[in-house]
Amino acid sequence: MSQWKQIQQLDIKFLEQVDYFYDDNFPMELRQVLANWIESQDWYVVVFLHTDQKLYFQCLLNHILNFWLQENTKQPVKYKANPLHMAAVICNCLREERRILSTASMQEQVLPRHVTNSMQKPHIPHEILSKIADVIKEIDTLISSQLNPELKEWKRRQQIACIGGPVLIGLDQLQNWFTLTAQSLFQIKRQLDKLGELILKVTYESDPIPLQRPQMEEQVKYLIYHLIKSSFVVEKEPCMPTHPQKPLIIKTQVQFTTKVRYEPQLPPNSSCKQGPLSVTEELHSLNFEAMLMLQGLDIDLETCSLPLVVISNVSQLPGGWASVMWYNLLTDDPKNLGFFSNPLRASWSQLSEVLSWQFSSFAGRGLNKEQLNMLGNKLLGQHASYNDCQVSWSKFWKENIPGKSFSFWLWLDSILDLIKKHLLPVWIDGYIMGFVSKEMERALLKEKEPGTFLLRFSESHLGGITFTWVEQDENGDPKFISVEPYTKNRLNALPIADIIRDYKVIADGVVPENPLKFLYPDIPKDEAFGKHYNSQQNKVCPYIQTQLVPISHRK
Repeated sequence: MSQWKQIQQLDIKFLEQVDYFYDDNFPMELRQVLANWIESQDWYVVVFLHTDQKLYFQCLLNHILNFWLQENTKQPVKYKANPLHMAAVICNCLREERRILSTASMQEQVLPRHVTNSMQKPHIPHEILSKIADVIKEIDTLISSQLNPELKEWKRRQQIACIGGPVLIGLDQLQNWFTLTAQSLFQIKRQLDKLGELILKVTYESDPIPLQRPQMEEQVKYLIYHLIKSSFVVEKEPCMPTHPQKPLIIKTQVQFTTKVRYEPQLPPNSSCKQGPLSVTEELHSLNFEAMLMLQGLDIDLETCSLPLVVISNVSQLPGGWASVMWYNLLTDDPKNLGFFSNPLRASWSQLSEVLSWQFSSFAGRGLNKEQLNMLGNKLLGQHASYNDCQVSWSKFWKENIPGKSFSFWLWLDSILDLIKKHLLPVWIDGYIMGFVSKEMERALLKEKEPGTFLLRFSESHLGGITFTWVEQDENGDPKFISVEPYTKNRLNALPIADIIRDYKVIADGVVPENPLKFLYPDIPKDEAFGKHYNSQQNKVCPYIQTQLVPISHRK
């Protein structure tokens, strides 16, 4: 007999209970029409299906709702925008039906017989305990096979988002899943509590309730305890307001913000590893603790932030961010505070993706394949393919580039800073080739029209940009001229677009025309940079107008 037919045969007092919760949750008429189909679905698992299955199921529910609304125009449409929420509601309704059926069955089969004939052994439905045990087992499997892996995956995505990866989403959905699971467990706990009250009133020899209930109750408490403990997470990692794109770096004497999902005002406890490491390699952790008292259960909540770096001076910020990137790229163990005592190597395919993220998150435009190949060449030397190459932490951050007084990451971080503060609009437009070797630069320009130029970042200066153009010598052969790199101090006085517009070269006391004609490959310079020119001229009457003009002297 279907569950719905059993419901229809209940006494009036139980039918009133059914009417009560259907009145507020779901149309009873729709439950009646689709009784067999509704009971044949595994509603609890619906919200955990894969994306393609979710879309199929959502379409199916939409068809059902549309049909129902056509026939019953007065029915509310609150589920139309979110059919998957309707699945959760139906799931709860079916459980409530089972609870009522269980209660009615116990009262009809146990209490009346005990009252009328105390010598007669009352009959308890063994199948009730079996069903409860099956549900507990299903929830246990669901937590281990679905919820816990989803939570672990979200935490990994959080690490990636911290170092410039894709924006983190999904926590609200994850919270809904945890909430639905917790509600189900608490409903089972209440049913077991009712069975405990029942055996205080009546029991008999070989009664299965006192034999099986304690173990089931312990299992439910265990699942609740660990489910809620695992759902206590750091929603927003520690971050200084002055550097929102570089979380997990904290400067002494500077306030920072963080957020956990349960208690936003918890006293943080800091713990760190002692050892012969630099300041930026010492990892710390913020621990959050709370006590949750819920339906007779005392649950100790504890979680910790991702490992963070504490600095005392802003000059340590590049090193701190290098450590944060390296750690979160290569491990997902939040308690591995000794990571830099023996740091792992990164493959170039891993590292290149993170480097591109830095430019997309800080400067609005990531790096293309050619730009990444140039960086791979600079860091690893010439290779046919860089994907299988391994990069050590020391080579990335500690060792100086051969012939230079700075490391690879310090050089790259200075370029990011230059772009963000002085080159952002031109970089976003894609007009800065940026990372190109001198050899490749000449190969690109030698066949081009005289006056063709490109912009690249200096390899000899920290935070410098230069441009190179092609001319023809007296024999008609190409020659290449590069200007001294512009750094942030010079770009503070004159924007890069205005430099390109007004640039002049003095030779033998004669000021020729601007040698810059076409941005590589063949874009007229005014077409490329015109919208970024500064049209505001400094006029202080009655003085004549003055203008800053970038000039180079050619011997």
